[in-house]
Amino acid sequence: MNRLVSALLTAAAIGIAFSAVADDNTLKMMDTNGDGMISETEYMKHHERMWKLFKKNQDGLVTIQDMERAPGMKKCDKMK
Repeated sequence: MNRLVSALLTAAAIGIAFSAVADDNTLKMMDTNGDGMISETEYMKHHERMWKLFKKNQDGLVTIQDMERAPGMKKCDKMK
């Protein structure tokens, strides 16, 4: 349960930052059934895949610095 809560909170945080800068390719990648809409399941699966890409420390956490270095997150810097 703790893993699920952590994944959901992380996905939400990433989603908030990422959704503001998501491009067509990202949206198409999320839309796995091709219906032109993003379901909660599609959204969560996409962000779970992203979570697996992050470098984590021994506690399974990601530093802000490592998250900022992740692919696609450079676009968020322009929003500051």
